[in-house]
Amino acid sequence: MAQQINLLTPILLAPKRYFSATAMAQALGLLLAGALLISAWLLWQSRQTRQSYQQIQAEANNERQVLMDALMRLPGSTDPAALNQQLGALQQGLLQRRQMIDELGRGRALPGQSHSDLLRLLARTVPPPVWLTELRWTSGRLELQGLTLEPPALQPWVQQLAAHPLLRGQQLATVKVERIESGGPDGTLAAGSEAGPALRGAARPRWRFTLVSASTPVPAPSKASAP
Repeated sequence: MAQQINLLTPILLAPKRYFSATAMAQALGLLLAGALLISAWLLWQSRQTRQSYQQIQAEANNERQVLMDALMRLPGSTDPAALNQQLGALQQGLLQRRQMIDELGRGRALPGQSHSDLLRLLARTVPPPVWLTELRWTSGRLELQGLTLEPPALQPWVQQLAAHPLLRGQQLATVKVERIESGGPDGTLAAGSEAGPALRGAARPRWRFTLVSASTPVPAPSKASAP
């Protein structure tokens, strides 16, 4: 009698093992992959949130600065007493600055009217037979002292100085011219003495002179009589 064997009988099949090492390894790999994906997404969200927070904070700072600028541009107190006090403080500060400017400008020579300009003028115009020994220049007064071998040379030089704009308004006058009795019995200067290039050479008489300037008064304008 023939017998039939059914190989598909569940009893004859190998049982499925759900908790085998392979299944557990696959499940663990899936969990790790999911955790990595979730971590990456959380990190991206954190960066986006941080950037948004920084942008919002920058906008808030800008708005705060704009508000402070607007508050500073607002007019101050309208109280008359406070306004008068502020005005007085400003006027006092302006007065102090003007006084400081006046103090700084006091004694400052105008261009072309300094002591160096006067020295250049004298060095350029002094005649050869004239020798300056002393110079004094104060406000409105010029005093020159020196020696000369030719007294007539003083007059053209004085006129040249008086015509210069530096001494405008001042009148130079020869106060005193006297002969010096030194260097010899006849009042001459010995040759080779240290009296300057103009006085070297042969023995010649010399004179001491003094020039003093005085301010010339400006005449008052005459009033025309009515017809």
